[in-house]
Amino acid sequence: MKDNVINLINYIENNQRISPTEPQKQLKSKSILQKRIYSYIVDLAIVFTLKAAIDVSFIGFISNFLFFLDAGTKKALLNAPIYVHAPIFLSIFTGYFLVSGILINGHTIGQKVFGLKVLSDNEKHISFSTNLKRTAGFLSYYLGFGLFQLFYFMNEDKKSFVDLISKTIVVDSASHVESDDAEVITIDIDRLDQAA
Repeated sequence: MKDNVINLINYIENNQRISPTEPQKQLKSKSILQKRIYSYIVDLAIVFTLKAAIDVSFIGFISNFLFFLDAGTKKALLNAPIYVHAPIFLSIFTGYFLVSGILINGHTIGQKVFGLKVLSDNEKHISFSTNLKRTAGFLSYYLGFGLFQLFYFMNEDKKSFVDLISKTIVVDSASHVESDDAEVITIDIDRLDQAA
């Protein structure tokens, strides 16, 4: 039994996770912030590409199927004012973040590309309401020209505005271990005292 106690001590010493030092924490949070910014840029590129595809389709539709309209009416339709394009863009933006969040468990394509994982503070999986809050947060990022990202620097948990309103956190999926995958060791303290 004494050999088991010594082996347990060796196991704990060799497999103990060392908490990161302050410079390591700063480096890790900087890395995650960079990944978050890059993933948001990828997501915006996807949204703008979708909007451009819809615009090209609209132009093709007017040119090919509305041939009976005069040139002035076609020109007016093609040169639509901002109040026509803005709701279409916002619908695509909201739809993209909402649908990708539903299909990829709270993630966007950009977050998947850069290896980020969204975790809920109080749920195992990201619920629809949490995903809706995250989508509203992303929309506020866009409409606020990114100023809401300053929340990331204002709290010690390094949570962004999206994370704060949706009660989630974004982590690097490479360094995150799911609790189901973690090794569980139970130790009977009474038996250890008897063995010592």
